[in-house]
Amino acid sequence: MERQAIVMEADVARPERPVSPARRRSWDVRRAALWLASGPALLFFFLPILAIFLRITPAEFWATATSHDTQQAIDLSLWTTVIATGVTVVGGTPLAIFLARRHFFWKPALDTLIDLAMILPPSVAGIALLVAFGREGLLGGFFTHLGITIVFTPLAVIMA
Repeated sequence: MERQAIVMEADVARPERPVSPARRRSWDVRRAALWLASGPALLFFFLPILAIFLRITPAEFWATATSHDTQQAIDLSLWTTVIATGVTVVGGTPLAIFLARRHFFWKPALDTLIDLAMILPPSVAGIALLVAFGREGLLGGFFTHLGITIVFTPLAVIMA
């Protein structure tokens, strides 16, 4: 508690430095440049949303947003996301700690494979998962023999 009081006193006792007009103009120019550079990315994110609202009426949007199919899609997305996040945290955290604290011969290769899985385009990752876990895939035949179907199920969404 005593240390906090000292830090707070030091913060209060420090006089404010005046900002020169030249420095303020420099900051304004940098801020404007950042906004300008961010423009294409902002358009990329907000233009599709704007297009949705410009193409349909509010009544059509509300009817679509509250339809049974839309609600099912949102529910599926939410619970598969929660499960996938939990699996990633439970499985990824020990792996991250292991990779951060241990040094071994294959560590660069393992680290590269983990990074590769994160940077692959979704279509490539989907094809790789299909080749591995599809009905005719590397492990898919084994799961099919056990009566477990992975393709086109919520489990496939979680894995992807």
